[in-house]
Amino acid sequence: MNLSGLYISKGALLAPDNIPLHFGDTLGEYQAVYTGGIVLDRRHEGRILASGVQILAWLDNIATNKLVDITPMTGKPTLFTNATARILDRAMVYALDSERVVILTEPNRGDALTAYLRENIFYQDKITLTDWQPVYHQFSLHGTQADALIHTVLQKYSHSQQRSSELEGNNTEKNTINGVYNVLEGSIADSPVYAFRQKPLVGSSWILLVPTESAGMVWKTLIDAGRSLGIIPSGGLVYNALRIASGRPNVGRELTTEYIPLELGLWDEVSFSKGCYTGQEILARMESRNKLARVLMRLKLSQFAEADTALFYQGKRVGQITSSVVAPDGVIHAMGVVKTSMAGTGVVVNIGTPDGASATLTDYLGVQPRIT
Repeated sequence: MNLSGLYISKGALLAPDNIPLHFGDTLGEYQAVYTGGIVLDRRHEGRILASGVQILAWLDNIATNKLVDITPMTGKPTLFTNATARILDRAMVYALDSERVVILTEPNRGDALTAYLRENIFYQDKITLTDWQPVYHQFSLHGTQADALIHTVLQKYSHSQQRSSELEGNNTEKNTINGVYNVLEGSIADSPVYAFRQKPLVGSSWILLVPTESAGMVWKTLIDAGRSLGIIPSGGLVYNALRIASGRPNVGRELTTEYIPLELGLWDEVSFSKGCYTGQEILARMESRNKLARVLMRLKLSQFAEADTALFYQGKRVGQITSSVVAPDGVIHAMGVVKTSMAGTGVVVNIGTPDGASATLTDYLGVQPRIT
Protein backbone atom coordinates (compact mmCIF):
# COMPACT_ATOMS: atom_id res chain seq x y z
CA MET A 1 0.00 0.00 0.00
CA ASN A 2 1.30 3.46 -0.85
CA LEU A 3 1.68 6.22 1.73
CA SER A 4 -1.61 7.95 0.94
CA GLY A 5 -3.44 4.66 1.31
CA LEU A 6 -1.71 3.98 4.61
CA TYR A 7 -2.60 7.42 5.89
CA ILE A 8 -6.25 7.09 4.89
CA SER A 9 -6.44 3.64 6.48
CA LYS A 10 -5.42 5.31 9.76
CA GLY A 11 -8.10 7.98 9.48
CA ALA A 12 -6.10 10.80 7.91
CA LEU A 13 -7.53 13.83 6.16
CA LEU A 14 -5.09 14.68 3.38
CA ALA A 15 -4.19 18.08 1.96
CA PRO A 16 -4.03 18.46 -1.85
CA ASP A 17 -0.32 17.55 -1.74
CA ASN A 18 -1.24 14.28 0.06
CA ILE A 19 0.38 15.39 3.32
CA PRO A 20 -1.92 14.61 6.27
CA LEU A 21 -3.67 17.54 7.92
CA HIS A 22 -4.65 15.34 10.86
CA PHE A 23 -5.61 11.76 11.73
CA GLY A 24 -9.07 12.46 13.13
CA ASP A 25 -8.13 13.55 16.66
CA THR A 26 -6.16 16.79 16.69
CA LEU A 27 -6.44 17.13 20.47
CA GLY A 28 -5.05 13.66 21.04
CA GLU A 29 -2.26 14.28 18.55
CA TYR A 30 -1.42 17.61 20.15
CA GLN A 31 -1.29 16.12 23.64
CA ALA A 32 0.69 13.07 22.52
CA VAL A 33 3.83 15.11 21.84
CA TYR A 34 4.08 15.95 25.57
CA THR A 35 3.70 12.35 26.75
CA GLY A 36 5.05 10.35 23.83
CA GLY A 37 5.46 11.79 20.38
CA ILE A 38 4.18 12.27 16.86
CA VAL A 39 5.35 11.21 13.41
CA LEU A 40 4.84 13.72 10.59
CA ASP A 41 5.16 13.66 6.81
CA ARG A 42 7.41 16.61 5.88
CA ARG A 43 8.00 15.83 2.21
CA HIS A 44 7.58 19.52 1.30
CA GLU A 45 10.80 20.48 3.09
CA GLY A 46 13.75 20.59 0.69
CA ARG A 47 16.73 18.26 0.92
CA ILE A 48 19.90 18.93 -1.02
CA LEU A 49 23.14 16.96 -1.19
CA ALA A 50 26.08 19.33 -1.68
CA SER A 51 29.40 17.72 -2.60
CA GLY A 52 32.93 19.00 -3.10
CA VAL A 53 36.45 18.88 -1.68
CA GLN A 54 36.02 22.25 0.08
CA ILE A 55 32.27 22.03 0.56
CA LEU A 56 32.12 23.41 4.11
CA ALA A 57 34.49 26.27 3.32
CA TRP A 58 32.37 27.18 0.29
CA LEU A 59 29.17 27.19 2.34
CA ASP A 60 30.88 29.14 5.12
CA ASN A 61 31.52 31.97 2.66
CA ILE A 62 27.81 32.51 1.94
CA ALA A 63 26.05 31.53 5.19
CA THR A 64 25.66 33.39 8.49
CA ASN A 65 26.88 30.67 10.82
CA LYS A 66 30.39 29.27 11.10
CA LEU A 67 30.27 26.00 9.17
CA VAL A 68 33.92 25.13 8.56
CA ASP A 69 34.21 23.51 11.99
CA ILE A 70 31.31 21.09 11.54
CA THR A 71 32.62 17.58 12.12
CA PRO A 72 31.32 14.51 10.25
CA MET A 73 27.90 13.29 11.42
CA THR A 74 27.01 16.59 13.07
CA GLY A 75 25.36 19.78 11.87
CA LYS A 76 24.37 23.39 12.50
CA PRO A 77 21.50 25.72 11.64
CA THR A 78 22.31 28.69 9.47
CA LEU A 79 20.72 31.48 7.47
CA PHE A 80 21.30 33.04 4.09
CA THR A 81 20.81 36.80 3.93
CA ASN A 82 20.80 39.51 1.29
CA ALA A 83 23.03 42.60 1.14
CA THR A 84 20.89 44.38 3.75
CA ALA A 85 21.03 41.33 6.07
CA ARG A 86 17.38 40.42 5.44
CA ILE A 87 16.51 36.75 5.60
CA LEU A 88 16.42 34.82 2.33
CA ASP A 89 16.38 31.31 3.76
CA ARG A 90 17.05 29.24 6.85
CA ALA A 91 18.48 25.73 6.63
CA MET A 92 20.08 22.92 8.59
CA VAL A 93 23.54 21.88 7.37
CA TYR A 94 24.77 18.38 8.27
CA ALA A 95 28.16 16.94 7.26
CA LEU A 96 28.11 13.26 6.31
CA ASP A 97 31.87 13.41 5.77
CA SER A 98 34.48 15.96 4.68
CA GLU A 99 33.11 16.16 1.12
CA ARG A 100 29.34 15.58 1.47
CA VAL A 101 26.83 17.84 3.18
CA VAL A 102 23.06 17.47 3.47
CA ILE A 103 21.14 20.76 3.48
CA LEU A 104 17.57 20.61 4.83
CA THR A 105 15.38 23.61 4.04
CA GLU A 106 12.19 25.20 5.28
CA PRO A 107 8.88 24.05 3.68
CA ASN A 108 8.71 24.57 -0.09
CA ARG A 109 12.10 26.29 -0.20
CA GLY A 110 14.18 23.52 -1.75
CA ASP A 111 14.15 24.90 -5.31
CA ALA A 112 14.67 28.51 -4.21
CA LEU A 113 17.64 27.70 -1.99
CA THR A 114 19.15 25.45 -4.66
CA ALA A 115 18.92 28.31 -7.16
CA TYR A 116 20.57 30.69 -4.69
CA LEU A 117 23.38 28.24 -4.01
CA ARG A 118 23.97 27.69 -7.72
CA GLU A 119 24.34 31.45 -8.21
CA ASN A 120 27.27 31.30 -5.78
CA ILE A 121 29.13 28.46 -7.47
CA PHE A 122 32.07 29.55 -9.60
CA TYR A 123 34.25 27.44 -11.86
CA GLN A 124 37.04 26.99 -9.35
CA ASP A 125 34.63 25.80 -6.63
CA LYS A 126 33.88 22.40 -8.22
CA ILE A 127 30.70 22.03 -6.17
CA THR A 128 27.89 19.64 -7.08
CA LEU A 129 24.30 20.08 -5.88
CA THR A 130 21.88 17.14 -6.06
CA ASP A 131 18.16 17.37 -5.38
CA TRP A 132 17.34 14.60 -2.92
CA GLN A 133 13.58 15.23 -2.88
CA PRO A 134 12.79 12.66 -5.60
CA VAL A 135 15.17 10.15 -4.04
CA TYR A 136 14.41 10.43 -0.32
CA HIS A 137 11.09 10.88 1.46
CA GLN A 138 11.15 12.95 4.64
CA PHE A 139 9.45 12.30 7.96
CA SER A 140 9.92 14.11 11.25
CA LEU A 141 9.57 12.86 14.80
CA HIS A 142 8.80 15.14 17.74
CA GLY A 143 8.15 14.51 21.41
CA THR A 144 9.37 13.43 24.79
CA GLN A 145 9.89 9.83 23.61
CA ALA A 146 11.44 10.67 20.25
CA ASP A 147 14.94 9.56 21.26
CA ALA A 148 13.54 6.34 22.69
CA LEU A 149 11.88 5.48 19.38
CA ILE A 150 15.12 6.11 17.53
CA HIS A 151 16.86 3.73 19.95
CA THR A 152 14.14 1.15 19.29
CA VAL A 153 13.86 1.17 15.51
CA LEU A 154 17.31 2.20 14.26
CA GLN A 155 18.88 -1.09 15.25
CA LYS A 156 21.47 -1.58 12.55
CA TYR A 157 24.03 1.23 12.41
CA SER A 158 27.06 0.65 10.24
CA HIS A 159 28.44 -2.52 8.72
CA SER A 160 30.70 -2.95 11.76
CA GLN A 161 27.91 -2.23 14.25
CA GLN A 162 25.23 -4.87 14.21
CA ARG A 163 23.37 -4.37 17.47
CA SER A 164 21.63 -1.36 18.94
CA SER A 165 23.02 -2.36 22.35
CA GLU A 166 26.41 -1.21 21.06
CA LEU A 167 25.07 2.34 20.71
CA GLU A 168 26.93 3.63 23.75
CA GLY A 169 30.15 1.72 23.06
CA ASN A 170 33.49 3.40 22.48
CA ASN A 171 33.48 2.36 18.81
CA THR A 172 30.08 3.92 18.04
CA GLU A 173 30.80 7.57 18.68
CA LYS A 174 29.32 8.81 15.41
CA ASN A 175 26.02 7.05 16.14
CA THR A 176 25.52 8.20 19.71
CA ILE A 177 22.36 10.16 20.54
CA ASN A 178 23.87 13.22 22.19
CA GLY A 179 23.96 16.83 21.21
CA VAL A 180 21.21 18.73 19.45
CA TYR A 181 22.46 18.37 15.88
CA ASN A 182 24.01 14.96 15.41
CA VAL A 183 23.39 12.44 12.62
CA LEU A 184 22.72 8.72 12.74
CA GLU A 185 23.04 6.47 9.72
CA GLY A 186 21.41 3.07 9.78
CA SER A 187 18.33 1.17 8.71
CA ILE A 188 14.68 0.79 9.64
CA ALA A 189 12.75 -2.24 8.39
CA ASP A 190 15.80 -3.16 6.28
CA SER A 191 15.70 0.21 4.52
CA PRO A 192 18.67 2.61 4.75
CA VAL A 193 17.88 5.70 6.79
CA TYR A 194 19.54 8.98 7.70
CA ALA A 195 18.36 10.44 11.03
CA PHE A 196 19.17 14.09 11.70
CA ARG A 197 18.60 15.52 15.17
CA GLN A 198 17.35 19.10 15.19
CA LYS A 199 16.25 21.89 17.52
CA PRO A 200 13.10 20.52 19.20
CA LEU A 201 9.58 21.86 19.47
CA VAL A 202 8.88 19.63 22.48
CA GLY A 203 11.23 17.03 23.97
CA SER A 204 13.53 16.12 21.11
CA SER A 205 13.17 16.10 17.35
CA TRP A 206 14.47 14.09 14.42
CA ILE A 207 14.29 14.35 10.65
CA LEU A 208 14.32 11.00 8.88
CA LEU A 209 15.29 10.60 5.22
CA VAL A 210 14.30 7.26 3.72
CA PRO A 211 14.35 6.03 0.12
CA THR A 212 11.08 7.01 -1.54
CA GLU A 213 10.23 3.43 -2.46
CA SER A 214 10.58 2.37 1.21
CA ALA A 215 8.64 5.25 2.75
CA GLY A 216 5.43 3.31 3.42
CA MET A 217 7.22 0.41 5.07
CA VAL A 218 9.33 2.71 7.25
CA TRP A 219 6.30 4.80 8.30
CA LYS A 220 4.38 1.68 9.32
CA THR A 221 7.37 0.45 11.33
CA LEU A 222 7.64 3.80 13.13
CA ILE A 223 3.95 3.76 14.04
CA ASP A 224 3.93 0.10 15.13
CA ALA A 225 7.11 0.46 17.21
CA GLY A 226 6.02 3.78 18.65
CA ARG A 227 2.67 2.58 19.94
CA SER A 228 4.10 1.35 23.25
CA LEU A 229 5.87 4.69 23.70
CA GLY A 230 2.74 6.75 23.11
CA ILE A 231 3.91 7.88 19.67
CA ILE A 232 1.19 8.32 17.06
CA PRO A 233 0.82 9.76 13.54
CA SER A 234 -0.08 13.43 13.20
CA GLY A 235 -0.44 16.15 10.60
CA GLY A 236 0.30 19.69 9.59
CA LEU A 237 -2.38 21.35 11.72
CA VAL A 238 -0.87 20.04 14.93
CA TYR A 239 2.65 20.84 13.75
CA ASN A 240 1.68 24.46 13.13
CA ALA A 241 0.13 24.76 16.59
CA LEU A 242 3.26 23.28 18.19
CA ARG A 243 5.50 25.55 16.12
CA ILE A 244 3.74 28.69 17.28
CA ALA A 245 3.45 27.48 20.88
CA SER A 246 7.21 26.86 20.96
CA GLY A 247 8.01 30.19 19.27
CA ARG A 248 9.72 28.75 16.20
CA PRO A 249 9.92 31.18 13.22
CA ASN A 250 8.39 29.93 9.99
CA VAL A 251 8.95 30.67 6.33
CA GLY A 252 6.54 33.25 4.98
CA ARG A 253 5.63 34.51 8.45
CA GLU A 254 8.84 35.42 10.30
CA LEU A 255 11.50 34.06 7.92
CA THR A 256 11.11 36.71 5.24
CA THR A 257 13.03 39.64 3.81
CA GLU A 258 11.06 41.83 6.22
CA TYR A 259 13.34 40.84 9.10
CA ILE A 260 16.97 40.28 9.96
CA PRO A 261 18.06 37.22 11.97
CA LEU A 262 18.83 39.06 15.22
CA GLU A 263 15.33 40.50 15.39
CA LEU A 264 13.93 36.96 15.45
CA GLY A 265 16.14 35.67 18.25
CA LEU A 266 18.38 33.73 15.85
CA TRP A 267 21.62 34.93 17.43
CA ASP A 268 22.81 31.34 17.75
CA GLU A 269 22.61 30.93 13.97
CA VAL A 270 24.91 33.88 13.24
CA SER A 271 28.68 33.92 13.77
CA PHE A 272 30.39 37.20 14.67
CA SER A 273 33.90 35.78 14.52
CA LYS A 274 34.13 34.42 10.96
CA GLY A 275 34.94 36.06 7.66
CA CYS A 276 32.73 37.97 5.28
CA TYR A 277 29.45 36.80 3.80
CA THR A 278 26.54 38.67 2.26
CA GLY A 279 24.93 40.83 4.95
CA GLN A 280 27.80 40.35 7.42
CA GLU A 281 28.70 44.01 7.83
CA ILE A 282 25.21 45.03 8.87
CA LEU A 283 24.82 42.14 11.32
CA ALA A 284 28.24 42.89 12.83
CA ARG A 285 27.34 46.56 13.20
CA MET A 286 24.06 45.75 14.96
CA GLU A 287 25.83 43.34 17.30
CA SER A 288 28.63 45.76 18.17
CA ARG A 289 26.27 48.67 18.78
CA ASN A 290 23.89 46.46 20.77
CA LYS A 291 20.91 48.05 19.04
CA LEU A 292 17.89 46.35 17.51
CA ALA A 293 14.86 48.17 16.17
CA ARG A 294 12.50 45.31 17.05
CA VAL A 295 12.37 41.89 18.67
CA LEU A 296 10.27 38.74 18.46
CA MET A 297 8.09 38.09 21.53
CA ARG A 298 5.50 35.62 22.70
CA LEU A 299 2.05 37.17 23.04
CA LYS A 300 -0.85 36.26 25.31
CA LEU A 301 -3.97 37.42 23.45
CA SER A 302 -7.24 38.21 25.23
CA GLN A 303 -8.99 37.10 22.05
CA PHE A 304 -7.83 35.46 18.85
CA ALA A 305 -6.39 37.69 16.11
CA GLU A 306 -4.96 36.71 12.74
CA ALA A 307 -1.34 37.08 11.73
CA ASP A 308 -0.42 40.53 10.37
CA THR A 309 -2.79 42.23 12.84
CA ALA A 310 -1.21 45.45 14.09
CA LEU A 311 -0.21 46.01 17.72
CA PHE A 312 -0.57 49.40 19.43
CA TYR A 313 0.88 50.90 22.61
CA GLN A 314 -0.50 54.14 24.00
CA GLY A 315 -2.13 54.88 20.67
CA LYS A 316 0.95 54.28 18.50
CA ARG A 317 1.60 51.28 16.30
CA VAL A 318 4.52 49.32 17.75
CA GLY A 319 4.47 46.02 15.87
CA GLN A 320 2.38 43.20 14.52
CA ILE A 321 1.37 39.62 15.12
CA THR A 322 3.41 37.33 12.87
CA SER A 323 1.87 33.94 13.73
CA SER A 324 -1.21 32.92 15.72
CA VAL A 325 -3.33 29.82 16.27
CA VAL A 326 -6.02 28.36 18.47
CA ALA A 327 -4.43 25.08 19.54
CA PRO A 328 -6.52 21.90 19.69
CA ASP A 329 -6.84 22.29 23.47
CA GLY A 330 -8.43 25.72 22.97
CA VAL A 331 -5.44 27.78 24.10
CA ILE A 332 -4.50 30.75 21.91
CA HIS A 333 -0.81 30.96 21.01
CA ALA A 334 0.76 33.90 19.21
CA MET A 335 4.07 35.53 18.47
CA GLY A 336 4.87 38.93 17.09
CA VAL A 337 7.53 41.51 16.36
CA VAL A 338 7.46 44.72 18.44
CA LYS A 339 9.67 47.77 18.77
CA THR A 340 12.54 47.13 21.15
CA SER A 341 12.05 50.52 22.81
CA MET A 342 8.81 49.41 24.45
CA ALA A 343 9.23 45.63 24.55
CA GLY A 344 9.31 43.93 27.91
CA THR A 345 7.78 41.11 29.89
CA GLY A 346 4.33 42.04 31.12
CA VAL A 347 3.82 45.00 28.78
CA VAL A 348 0.19 45.25 27.63
CA VAL A 349 -0.59 46.34 24.06
CA ASN A 350 -3.76 46.64 21.99
CA ILE A 351 -4.75 44.41 19.09
CA GLY A 352 -5.87 45.81 15.75
CA THR A 353 -6.66 49.37 16.84
CA PRO A 354 -5.37 51.77 19.52
CA ASP A 355 -8.36 50.85 21.71
CA GLY A 356 -8.68 47.21 20.64
CA ALA A 357 -8.56 44.05 22.73
CA SER A 358 -5.48 43.52 24.87
CA ALA A 359 -2.40 41.38 24.42
CA THR A 360 0.42 40.86 26.92
CA LEU A 361 4.06 40.48 25.92
CA THR A 362 5.13 37.47 27.97
CA ASP A 363 8.71 36.63 26.98
CA TYR A 364 11.42 37.08 24.35
CA LEU A 365 11.65 34.25 21.85
CA GLY A 366 14.70 32.45 20.57
CA VAL A 367 18.17 33.41 21.73
CA GLN A 368 18.22 37.06 22.84
CA PRO A 369 21.60 37.76 24.47
CA ARG A 370 21.26 41.52 24.28
CA ILE A 371 18.03 43.44 24.80
CA THR A 372 18.14 47.24 24.95
